[in-house]
Amino acid sequence: MAPSAASPQTMTAKSEGTAPLPLISLEPLLDPTTPQAHQASHALLSAFRTSGFLYLTNYSSLIPRSDIDKVFHASAHFFDRPQPQKDSVALPSPTQNRGYQRPGREKVSLAATAADVARDRQQTGDDMKETYEIGSPAARPGNPQPWPDALDGDGVAFRTTMQDFFLKCQELHLVLMRGIAVGMGLDVHFFDRLLDVGDNNLRLLHYPSVAAGGFEGGKRMRAGAHSDYGTLTFLFQDERGGLQVENVDGGGWMDVEPRPDTIVVNAGD
Repeated sequence: MAPSAASPQTMTAKSEGTAPLPLISLEPLLDPTTPQAHQASHALLSAFRTSGFLYLTNYSSLIPRSDIDKVFHASAHFFDRPQPQKDSVALPSPTQNRGYQRPGREKVSLAATAADVARDRQQTGDDMKETYEIGSPAARPGNPQPWPDALDGDGVAFRTTMQDFFLKCQELHLVLMRGIAVGMGLDVHFFDRLLDVGDNNLRLLHYPSVAAGGFEGGKRMRAGAHSDYGTLTFLFQDERGGLQVENVDGGGWMDVEPRPDTIVVNAGD
């Protein structure tokens, strides 16, 4: 999630153009028994095998646009809170991916060791973003979710909004994984048993404003180059854009332009 995505002027890599991502409709995948579903499943799998990213459209039967707008509004309101209120729902520990992280707490990187991450911090500084992480209590009962519902009525509404959205994204995840299974020639329910606990993560992202010229020379980053863990990532962009993907054909970075009424989906590790 990105309630305030970085603008093109704050990107840290030179753009080589716009990424030509496939456009896939969710509608045919809702009933996996039809010929249209089989065709869409193969298109879905082809997109992940080639570019790794796609634009998903016609998903409103599972996630209405009004729900996405509601989440963006609640997210923006949360990040507008005073710092002490946000810190009151901070991650309990680095190993419990639940709660708020202030700017500088995280450094996204492709580095494999703590020493390499430390070197990246020296070269490009801390990531200029703050996040709020939401997980499933059923998946990891030992990792409690710090909610802002004790702060005020808006905090209560925030919790309700995010829990509802979390469940709808889980449903979308299941539909797409079933489509992948069909595209691979597997039983449509092949992945169901691996997804039944719902160990997913809903991440709200906010990129605070930075003075003009603050990203020149690549000395600061919103988020560094990385790949995503897990199966699939759903990226809900606003109109400001800023997302880039690496060109698989020859290196370089390409812009993923925001397209109305689409979700950017990418394959994880």
